[in-house]
Amino acid sequence: MVLLGGVALALLCTPAYLLIASGLFLPGILLALLTLIPGWITVVAQAIALIREQSAGPLMLLRALGRFFGRSLLLGVMFSLPLAPIAIALDQLGSASHPSWVTPSLFANGTILAIMTSVSFYAVPLLVGFDQTMRQSLRNGALLAGRFAGNTVGLLAMGILFALAARYLSTGLILFLPAIWAFFIASNALMAVREGLDQDRSDKAA
Repeated sequence: MVLLGGVALALLCTPAYLLIASGLFLPGILLALLTLIPGWITVVAQAIALIREQSAGPLMLLRALGRFFGRSLLLGVMFSLPLAPIAIALDQLGSASHPSWVTPSLFANGTILAIMTSVSFYAVPLLVGFDQTMRQSLRNGALLAGRFAGNTVGLLAMGILFALAARYLSTGLILFLPAIWAFFIASNALMAVREGLDQDRSDKAA
């Protein structure tokens, strides 16, 4: 089942990846908004279904894609805000004499992207696992990302290591690693919600 989600995500991401690999960063990122984020949300939905011992087959993936497609596009637009300047800066970085603003732009937007990714570790599982609105999932995701900062940094480091492994070891790993990462993200988010609810009950009891 994990392989099924990885294959589906890889197929959805292939067109955007080919554009980015060809040096067409901006078109590739724009296309990724329509494929990568919805595909990723579908894989996280599958991971949550597996953890809850629910059906996680092809029909479940299609239903999740249709159900959360609109909200995933909104999330993709949000991610495009730092990704578009990063793409432009990377394109300029390839020139012999790049402008002075390139490095600060990469640093600033890279930091924003890292923060947004950290929040998404909780917001996406809340979105698909508890059917929260985008505003609710982002607000609660930000709170959980700060509350469980150690777990958040660990997941971010895991994602970077997986990306490096797929880049330098074997591109075939993209069939497995994103789905495995999604499983860790979903497990962590469900644990965070459970602990948060337990803490709230303890506070009320006190």
